Amino acid sequence: MANQWLVHATGAVPVEPAVRPWWDVVRRRTFALAVPGVLAMDLLLGFSALMLAYAARFVWKNVMGVAIAPPVGPYVWGSLAIAGVWVVAMALSGMYRDRRGAGHFEDVVLLTVALALGTLLVLAASFFYRDFSFSRIWVVMGTTVAWLALATGHVVARKAYRALMRRGWGALNTLVVGCNSLAETVGTRLYRHPELGHRLVGFVPGPADAVDGDRWTFPAWNRTEGEFAGWGHVLGGLDDLGAVVVRHHIDEVVFALPGASFRDLFAWMATCSVVVPGIRFRIVPDLTELVTAKLVIGELDGVPTLEIRDVPLRKWHHRFVKRTTDVVLSGTALLVLAPVLGLLAMLVRMTPGPVFYAQERMGRDGRLFPIYKFRSMRTDSEDTTGPVWARPEDSRVTPVGRVLRRFSLDELPQLWNVFKGDMSLVGPRPERPYFVDRFRQEIPKYMDRHLVRSGLTGWAQINGLRGEEGSIEERTRYDIYYVENWSWLFDLKIMLRTLYEVVAHKAY
Repeated sequence: MANQWLVHATGAVPVEPAVRPWWDVVRRRTFALAVPGVLAMDLLLGFSALMLAYAARFVWKNVMGVAIAPPVGPYVWGSLAIAGVWVVAMALSGMYRDRRGAGHFEDVVLLTVALALGTLLVLAASFFYRDFSFSRIWVVMGTTVAWLALATGHVVARKAYRALMRRGWGALNTLVVGCNSLAETVGTRLYRHPELGHRLVGFVPGPADAVDGDRWTFPAWNRTEGEFAGWGHVLGGLDDLGAVVVRHHIDEVVFALPGASFRDLFAWMATCSVVVPGIRFRIVPDLTELVTAKLVIGELDGVPTLEIRDVPLRKWHHRFVKRTTDVVLSGTALLVLAPVLGLLAMLVRMTPGPVFYAQERMGRDGRLFPIYKFRSMRTDSEDTTGPVWARPEDSRVTPVGRVLRRFSLDELPQLWNVFKGDMSLVGPRPERPYFVDRFRQEIPKYMDRHLVRSGLTGWAQINGLRGEEGSIEERTRYDIYYVENWSWLFDLKIMLRTLYEVVAHKAY
């Protein structure tokens, strides 16, 4: 059927997909095949946790033991029922969906919500069940043990799934439509992070992309050897997009076409959907196409509409929650880390120059404020060069400063900036006015990142975009995404990821 449609639509010869061995079919369906195993694991862990709580409460009598243990039979069946409710709650929360690219934080949040709702449902139902009275303490103990066991199980399962995807198992064959800087960013990410579950098959040039031959060499990949050797294959043109999708068994198409109209995008999607039902699509918006507001689907007397809502942090109650969190956490950190800050100050004082380094930065709504750091460079570091970014193996860094930068300890005085209200714990990193004046002229919507308070850490930083790493356009795209999609849980995720990045990765 797919071949007949291609012949009718394009007049081309029928396109036969390459023969696929059975193991390739299994490879592409790894996640679907693993879901029953994960379900069984969760059911077993939930049941075991509840029975362990029964033993601790009534047999070992470790926690508020009782003289006479109740019969074990009802607790066995009750444990099975409660574990089943938990699994259903996790399924409804999306725990078993194909959320490739999700992290441990998202898994733990979904698990916590599902267990909380499931447990509340069980407790509510117990009031209507009069045949047997279950111990409420047992339910609480079992839920706590189950949370620990299930969280550990899903962390291990996520690590195993990522390890499999690095080897191609469960990865989606991905085609990028576009041969431009935006497509370069997408291709680089897909190639460097196979654990995201995407196998980059190749590219199809857009209408305005000029490509010579069957190989597109990225500006950043302009090399004959190295990590990107052999990538950048051009598989065809937009006119034969359906044939490309069939021939290469494409599972997902990523459109990286700045300025493309929705009519054209939907037409190309229709072409792919007819020949490969169920194919996935992603559209990567250009920076100029991003709207710094929330788009919500609504209706006007039955007519579908897109409602544009203001960014979350422009609402007073969201700002109150974020500011309260900043004051509490930064104030606590300043008190707890006071001895460490004093020790670091003495180490910095051993090098010629002042302890602290103050530099003017631009924050929310274009306000200027002094940002504080432990001095990590020579006092004459910019006398000859003017304002420049730090770079790896920077010769201007002092020996003590190199250690401080390795663990981002030079940034700790900014906790005072956060406590004062100049900054937030999480947000776009503040930039010097010199660079802001330059970037605001070169990058559309750059100033939208100043709609919120600048941050000690941010979404761009934990994704590896700091200093000279990554383009300023890509960094701005991450900052605007944060501005548009802020939530308290998003901040918590970034803070936890920051702690991991500081320990696991080098900074400069």
